[in-house]
Amino acid sequence: MLEDRVLEVLQKAKGFVTAAEIQFGVSLDEDVSARNVRRAVTELQRRGYPVVAGDSGYILAETLQELHDYRERLAKGFEGLVEKIRILNRLIRRAQQQEQVRALETAQRQ
Repeated sequence: MLEDRVLEVLQKAKGFVTAAEIQFGVSLDEDVSARNVRRAVTELQRRGYPVVAGDSGYILAETLQELHDYRERLAKGFEGLVEKIRILNRLIRRAQQQEQVRALETAQRQ
């Protein structure tokens, strides 16, 4: 399985490993996409392996602090997504209101 090969690459690594390095390290017979690497990492996390991601790639966390730091990075990213969703909701409401006004103006002209 891809997850097992990704885990093997991470276990042999001395520090962070980029998705491209993982792709190169595991793709012997098949083309492995960065998306499939991310999916494999998520599956390893589900299985209980402490794989964390950072700006430099992936690593197996060795300390509780590394896990806490990773969680904080994810939480900040989530907060950013929530803010973007709020902004989009405001834009959608504004567009709907403008559409309603245009529809009323068109109906009044007829």
